[in-house]
This record gives sequence, structure tokens and C-alpha cells, in this order.
Amino acid sequence: VGNRHGRPTSSLRTTNMPGLLGLASSLRLQVAAHNAPAALRPLLAPLLAAHLRRISPTADADSLEAAVRPVLLPSEQWGDLERWRGNARLLAWLRSAYIASRDETRATLPAADRSLQAYPGTLPHAHQIREIFGTRQPDGA
Repeated sequence: VGNRHGRPTSSLRTTNMPGLLGLASSLRLQVAAHNAPAALRPLLAPLLAAHLRRISPTADADSLEAAVRPVLLPSEQWGDLERWRGNARLLAWLRSAYIASRDETRATLPAADRSLQAYPGTLPHAHQIREIFGTRQPDGA
């Protein structure tokens, strides 16, 4: 997208994104494309899915929310949800990004990944997973 002088006004940064500005631009694209005419949606779907796979925010949860909230809830009204709540890919990405941004996840996942390497070619049992993550119940308690 360019301004009246033909220069880009924003850029879509993905994996190499230096900050969350690229994330906000990418989310705007996802919301706008979700509201595209129905005839275009099947054509856009594979491109949007590939785009979401490339976005990799590395911010903490507060910074992620600060970048995402103004894009998805610009007027802070329930009606803002109508623009994107049916976008299953975006919702899945948001859940994943939030989980990855949590301090608990950042501390637990690298150690869990190293522990799971002890089971190459086989899936660990539920009790082994609970042991790796330090939980007693399947719900994480």
C-alpha cells in the first residue's frame, strides 16, 4: 500500500520483523482480507494461511497485547469483534502467539523440548508429559 507519492506507507514484516509494528500491519491485512467479498475468499485463503505461518512475534504477553489490541479492537467495543471473530486461522494464531508470549511458556518449553528429545521415534505417555511439565492432572493442575 502506498501514499499519494507512490512510497510504501507500511510494510509487512514477518519472520525477520524487528518489532511489533510489522505484527500490527500483518494483523490489519488478515482482518481486511477476512472481510473481502465472498468470491475472493477462496483465492485469498492459501495466501493468508501462508502469511500467518510466517508471522512469529517474539514479544512478551503485555507487548503482544499492546500491538494486537488496537488493531483488533480499535473502538474497544464489542462490535469490533464482528470484523474478525469468524477468522479461524487468525484466532488459532492469536492463541498460539499468546501462549508463546507467556513467561511460563518461555521457561517451560525449552526444557520440555530437551526432555522430549529422549523419545525419538515414539510418542511419550501421558504420565511422562505430566512429569516433564511438572503437573499432576491432565488439565495442568
